[in-house]
Amino acid sequence: MNPMILLGGGAAVALVLIVGGIFLFSGGDEFPFVKDQVQKKAVKGNEYYNADRLEDAIREWEAGIEICTGDYAKELKKEKKALERNIEGARRDIADRSSAREDWEALKVEYEGNQYKTYSLLTRAKAMKVRHDPIKPPWILPGSGKTVGELPEMIERLANQWKTEEKIREGLKFQETRNAIDSRHLKKEPRNFSAALKEWKEYLANPDVQGRDKNLAAKQVDLINRLANGAWRLLGNRADRFNSAGDAVRLLRKNLSRFEGCVFNDIDLGKAIRDKIATLGG
Repeated sequence: MNPMILLGGGAAVALVLIVGGIFLFSGGDEFPFVKDQVQKKAVKGNEYYNADRLEDAIREWEAGIEICTGDYAKELKKEKKALERNIEGARRDIADRSSAREDWEALKVEYEGNQYKTYSLLTRAKAMKVRHDPIKPPWILPGSGKTVGELPEMIERLANQWKTEEKIREGLKFQETRNAIDSRHLKKEPRNFSAALKEWKEYLANPDVQGRDKNLAAKQVDLINRLANGAWRLLGNRADRFNSAGDAVRLLRKNLSRFEGCVFNDIDLGKAIRDKIATLGG
């Protein structure tokens, strides 16, 4: 055989091997570049996610997945799975935020309408904050020029409102009310039955007073009318002992206001005193 043919054939084989090697090694050199592109998409998506731009984050991660499905799908299988998990999580966050916003808007309408029971709304607002804290929606975070978000601010206001209502409720309790009324009007002379009676009637008219307290208060009204009647009898006897009708009239006029509105056995004590004054010529 012609040696030149052998030489030429060898050169051809060598050329094929060289070209194949170049292709092989140049292809291998592309993998780090491709992987780097995937990592950049992942990092950019993370930046968007942390900036609360969930849709943008998903787009970046989807672009990374598109790269992973190319020539190096097998090598980038792990990276693809990670990006898919990121997307699933972001979509859950979007769904959670949508549901959370509906919850928040409903609570806000109820709060702003002032049609609520304070403790009940406060409890719901606190529970909502626990649920929403992980997703950090706008109503949780401080807004422009504020140190707290709308929901924490609402919770603080409701808590203060509840404390105020608690103090009022404490004041409405029968024992505290009786002690206060007695101290103001009945434990010092001259006893003001009219003022005490007026306060008990106001207490009974309060819709928050219910049950046992209401029954006890009604008994206090009866008691005060009975005490007032006894005091009126003593006052009338005292007036009768005066030699001067003028002195008796002055005594009765001075004490009249203490008995106004008091009624015992269907007798209006204020009217009885005014009639006595008229009888004496006053």
